[in-house]
Amino acid sequence: MYAIICYGGSPGIMYTEGNADGVKRWVDSVHVKSEVKAPSFKGCQYLVNGEIKTFTKTIEPIATAIYPGDERVKISEFARCDKDIALAALAAAHAAWDKSRGQVAKLDDPGAHYTAAREEMAELPMWDTCKSRQDAADEIDRTTGFIEDTINVAIKLYNSETKFEISSGVATQIRHMPVGFVLASGPFNYPMNECYTTFIPALMAGNTVTLRIQRNGASPHFPTLRMFQKHFPSSAINIFSGSGREIMTPLMQSGGIDYLAFIGRSSSASALIKTHPEPHRLHSLLQMDSKYCAILLEDSDMEAAKQCASGAFSLNGQRCTAIKLIGVPENCVADFVPRFVEAVDALKIDMPWDADAKITPLCEDEKPNGLEDLIEGRQKHGAHILNKHGARFAKPLASPTVVGPFGPIAPIAVYQDNKYGLQSAVLGYEPTALARVVDALSMAEGRVNINSPDKRGPDVSPFTRKKNSALGMTTAKEALKRSAIPTVVATTVGDQRDLAAVEGLIESGKCNFFNKNFVFPPSSG
Repeated sequence: MYAIICYGGSPGIMYTEGNADGVKRWVDSVHVKSEVKAPSFKGCQYLVNGEIKTFTKTIEPIATAIYPGDERVKISEFARCDKDIALAALAAAHAAWDKSRGQVAKLDDPGAHYTAAREEMAELPMWDTCKSRQDAADEIDRTTGFIEDTINVAIKLYNSETKFEISSGVATQIRHMPVGFVLASGPFNYPMNECYTTFIPALMAGNTVTLRIQRNGASPHFPTLRMFQKHFPSSAINIFSGSGREIMTPLMQSGGIDYLAFIGRSSSASALIKTHPEPHRLHSLLQMDSKYCAILLEDSDMEAAKQCASGAFSLNGQRCTAIKLIGVPENCVADFVPRFVEAVDALKIDMPWDADAKITPLCEDEKPNGLEDLIEGRQKHGAHILNKHGARFAKPLASPTVVGPFGPIAPIAVYQDNKYGLQSAVLGYEPTALARVVDALSMAEGRVNINSPDKRGPDVSPFTRKKNSALGMTTAKEALKRSAIPTVVATTVGDQRDLAAVEGLIESGKCNFFNKNFVFPPSSG
């Protein structure tokens, strides 16, 4: 029998005033050290038809949730682009498609742009989304690696498809040809890496891409506009910011989108797909909701408590792979809970540039009030705050909070089939017990972690999900193939005129489908 002991996700909070233990020192720590200067980058820019323009109609400040004083500091501006901009971008994409017919980007190492601008690009997500400086830098590095891997995989795929196969008197060449027009949108918690996994493979496959940037996490994209302008054909990619309903919905309603690459809520994905006039022909790559569960076995140790604490609250719990629920054997609860509570309270709350910071400010304005309501609702139903430093709040900072129904009761968890299938973890060592849980979870989840942290990478491994959590996977190879359609050009081998015609077509170099040239990876020098 398992007892539910913890709900993960974003850390819970309650407003706390006065001189309670540690609160005053904590409130004082919210104020930014004077020597740390917030960045400032020109916003309100968008890329359409190969031109970088400035949007001036509806502008919102991008203000960091890090307070150097009584007010937030503006680090950039967010352009709330409208339907007209979106449809103009789509029209430009269609025009570019008619000219290029799926020719891929100039393969002169666009990832080098990221390496050169690494420090600047790492600062922006740190201040915009309040993730730690190390996490922000790691995200830029990971994104650079993903771009390079995708380019190399695209070249290998291209080179492998230049040969003919002969069977039953028919000579065929099979190539993955682009789907067409891609609409991409990613989340704010990993504004670069996860966003790029939605559209870089589609772009390298020869599709035209329209990328929508959302409000939180928008600023890191602004320095990349010139990179895309330089390395890709005009209108091969259009990038602009705005509300999903205001710009993604009309794009889908137009019927001009062939492929939806989307990370977000399943309800949002379903609503978008329903607006397409011909949803039966819409290709999709979707990463959606998850309910990550960690299951402890009877022989799990203190390390399991530390991993659960980190898994629940890393990046403030705002990750699809954050642990949402921990299941503990009933006879282990009394031993596990104090260890888990101790591990949670040991997580350092500080500013993102602090090397040891584990809990940083929440960047969404409405998040604190929502979390307060969540904890108060739990308390009304008999839950208790179990950790000493739980349920504290100072401006955008929130302490991680553990809640549990412990007392002189026998907790029983009533459950139904989970409609999500991203990841789960099992912590323990005894082979027979492990086998039972792993076999059960592997039928329902895209990944099962055994005594290892919840995570997405490495990117060479499939990031796959089951049930309502996803459609498709995002390794470079699989995403490339998903954003392209195997296409066959064939002729009979019994007629010399047919063979001569195909040979002449290839030698002329006028047909984009056939290409006798071997492509080498871009030079990194």
